[in-house]
Amino acid sequence: GGWVWSKTLNENFPVGHSDSVWGLDHDQTAGIVATTSADCTTKVWTTEGNLLHTLEDHSDSVFFVKFGPSGIMLTTSWDGTAILYNFDMTDPAQSFSKRTVVSGIHTDAIWRTLFTPDYLNIVTGSWDGTMSVVDSNTGTVNRVLDAGCSIVDMSMLPFDPSLVVSLSSDELTRLWDTRQSSPVCSVKTRNATRLTATPFGILLASTSLVLYDLRMASRHCSIESTVRPSLMGGANDILLLAPHG
Repeated sequence: GGWVWSKTLNENFPVGHSDSVWGLDHDQTAGIVATTSADCTTKVWTTEGNLLHTLEDHSDSVFFVKFGPSGIMLTTSWDGTAILYNFDMTDPAQSFSKRTVVSGIHTDAIWRTLFTPDYLNIVTGSWDGTMSVVDSNTGTVNRVLDAGCSIVDMSMLPFDPSLVVSLSSDELTRLWDTRQSSPVCSVKTRNATRLTATPFGILLASTSLVLYDLRMASRHCSIESTVRPSLMGGANDILLLAPHG
């Protein structure tokens, strides 16, 4: 067993997993929380801590969980699969049904996954060094993006539903157009461990503060970097990649 602390909920609640908890997400509209664990399960809870469902559809550790709009939930696992569930937002105590199962695409764990902004596709990122753009309704793979080494993190760019940025174990941050198989551009981002895309640029957690100016025009880009003094003096510093039209 164990406890999870959620700043969003501002309260503790017992999790009841039998192994480490890897993932957590909160659907505020439906009033539920989902947790994923190395015990191969996903658990769905009320915000008061009452267990609604234990989902046992993965055969290995479940890394990641993310709620989407209108009653959908996405999980990924060390077993190399991603599962998209449907549920009734007005009555989440009713059963969660598998809508789409993404399997047989990756040869290693799916560490990260994303919804595209239109929710028509999901993007899976794996330790096998690839990302797959998958139709969220049919599970059909639309494109495979090959980074050549393990995907550490990735994020969609909110100003363009076709653009995704990835961080890999080779310390390269790559910008991808999901309609193409090769990256638009890449930049060396040493010691970066996490990233997130915002309308103002791409933030990376690293050991130093660097500003990358990512200039995009007609799907081509150049990268300029300026090393700035560390503002925070440790592993919580930020790198900024700023897109310009």
